[in-house]
Amino acid sequence: MESSIKENNETIEKINSELSEPIQKYNTYLETLKTWDVKKKQLEGDELIPDSLHGIQHQITMYNNLPNQLAEKKNERKTIASLIYQILESKKLLRESLYEPVQKSIEQNSFINIKNKFEFVSKLNFSFEEFLENLTSHILQRRLDFTPDRIKHTLEDLSQDKDLETQEGVIDFIEELIDKLNEANEEVGIAEMVKKNVTPKDVYNFIYGLDFIKSKYSLRFQNVEVEKLSPGQRGALLLIFYLLVDKDKTPIILDQPEENLDNDTVVNSLVPILNEAKKTRQIIMVTHNPNLAIVCDAEQIIYTNFDRENNYSIHYKSGSIESYELNQHAVNILEGTLNAFNNRSSKYLGVIA
Repeated sequence: MESSIKENNETIEKINSELSEPIQKYNTYLETLKTWDVKKKQLEGDELIPDSLHGIQHQITMYNNLPNQLAEKKNERKTIASLIYQILESKKLLRESLYEPVQKSIEQNSFINIKNKFEFVSKLNFSFEEFLENLTSHILQRRLDFTPDRIKHTLEDLSQDKDLETQEGVIDFIEELIDKLNEANEEVGIAEMVKKNVTPKDVYNFIYGLDFIKSKYSLRFQNVEVEKLSPGQRGALLLIFYLLVDKDKTPIILDQPEENLDNDTVVNSLVPILNEAKKTRQIIMVTHNPNLAIVCDAEQIIYTNFDRENNYSIHYKSGSIESYELNQHAVNILEGTLNAFNNRSSKYLGVIA
């Protein structure tokens, strides 16, 4: 009986042992699967883990999309530069509006003609020298096109078919310049060309910031801007402008307004404005030019004689042009004597005929 019970227990233990083996294997499988899942998740990772599968895939996607992003950024940069130019242009238009009443007053004046025409000019001026100076302070001048001897020529070539007084011309110029700077190594861009302590961003900010575009407002006389006029022409311009704008009736004193002016400008510019001005105010003028004293039909001429031999005394004689004595003085001083006047007259006779 006891041996039978013992045999049964052994049989039960054997059966239990055989039954637990699959369970143990299954549990071992589950543990292995859990470990694999953890490892798999670590390998797959996400976009924020650079060395994971998803991180690498994300980087590949970003790398493949870089050309599109770069193109978008370039377009955005170009758009911003255009907006900056439009702001500068709005300032120019504002200045034009401020001077518009004066310009209309000038245009309505009867004495203005082709010979003495002057006007206000407002424009956005591309300061080429300032641009060149700033560019050379940002980049190394090693490449052939940008060496000290060649850089100015390169910029002139890039701008020769561009109207740098327009938005389109300026934007086209700076875009072509950037392409030229990137020519040597498109992958690196301009990084290899910048000077020490200068970044590519500094160069781009300078070029696309358009600080070299200056709003310029000036007077133009006889279709020439005032800074390009001779000193005499500038004086004539300022005198004409002053006499046009100043509506005061008080007398005005002019000291040799014809200085540094040719007789054509005197006759066609100064004479008309002085004749116009003397209708409403007295003009006292010192001159050596007969076109001003005689052609302007002076109401009174004052002849001054400085006598060194007589204790440096000064004597005055005044009268009208019709006065014989004053007439003789006018011929001698303004024409260089009657003989000189007749000599010139005889030589001009053929031309006049």
